Amino acid sequence: QMKEASKTQEADFKIWITAGVGDFSIYLRKNQAQLYVLCTTPGYLKEHSPEKKQQTMMKTTNYMKNSIMATISRHKGGYLGIEVDSKGNILEAAIANVAFIYGKTFILPPFTKTLPGTTAIAVLRFVENELVPKGIVDSVERRFLKVEEAKDCQEILLLGGNACVPVLYLDGQAICNNDGSITRLVQSFLIKEGE
Repeated sequence: QMKEASKTQEADFKIWITAGVGDFSIYLRKNQAQLYVLCTTPGYLKEHSPEKKQQTMMKTTNYMKNSIMATISRHKGGYLGIEVDSKGNILEAAIANVAFIYGKTFILPPFTKTLPGTTAIAVLRFVENELVPKGIVDSVERRFLKVEEAKDCQEILLLGGNACVPVLYLDGQAICNNDGSITRLVQSFLIKEGE
């Protein structure tokens, strides 16, 4: 119908679907989803893309998938949800990176399947430069964790938006979360960084 309305024989379409107007919430709201469709002449979108004009790395994400994941998680009593790939590796949360304290090791999945969040990068540097030299954390690893392995972690942290949120349950199982000491240190660091 759009092609007919544009009175062209050929057309390119770009479609955006959002969780709704009013804020930047990741959660879907009943009866507020919006659909936007742009109809252009063939080749226009490719010729005028941001990548064509600027040869820089762009941070992108599949917002709709993340919005659905966060909304399902919220309906089940969770917060943002955590994405797991087909091999069982934990990737990231809807709008945050996931880090783990396993024993005294800080583990952050490599940025090969996830977005390199600025908060995660800052926390990684903090742990390497401050917590490891003081012996609070023994080492840092960049690897994936399976869900079952993550359930044995002492702490799980969501890192995003210059904040650190502890994960208390994973698939309904309580995380050890000992005294949450690493989470609190990271939270204090991020508060100071934000001042």
